[in-house]
Amino acid sequence: MKINGSFRCLAVALSCALVTLPQLAQAASPAAVQTAAPVVHDVALQSGGVFHGQALTATGQPNAGVTVTVARDNQVIAQTVTDKSGEFTVSNLNGGLYQVVVGQEGMMFRLWAPNTAPPAAKQQATLVTGAEVYRGQGGHPVLGNVLRSPWFWGGAVAVAIAVPLALDDDGS
Repeated sequence: MKINGSFRCLAVALSCALVTLPQLAQAASPAAVQTAAPVVHDVALQSGGVFHGQALTATGQPNAGVTVTVARDNQVIAQTVTDKSGEFTVSNLNGGLYQVVVGQEGMMFRLWAPNTAPPAAKQQATLVTGAEVYRGQGGHPVLGNVLRSPWFWGGAVAVAIAVPLALDDDGS
């Protein structure tokens, strides 16, 4: 069986195209990442603008001796330290949206003036620290899911067929 040169060129070009398809798919621009709006927790202030809270570790143990920072509009309003039971109190606050940072982790709170809070509002804040989020990654870290792609294996088979045909020099 004699294979002419144009068929060989076509086979090699097709093989190269099939091999590059998975890389082109991976090189496509990534989807836009949408950041979720921060979760805001409702807490009722006690009379005198007193804000009560408790800092806990990821295992539910009190987080004692950690600094608690209360900020509003990127300005620090108050700082305090948790006691041995992880509890803290900040006084003289007005209703509004606040960021409360315990150690290095923060949460958003909507503090309600006394007697104005909705029924779902809590009487004190509970902040859990050290609850790290680990996001799962799929596939091999270097190759990703390339080896699972049918395009990859189709290209590999095409190359395995085309290369010997292109390199065959006996003319039969």
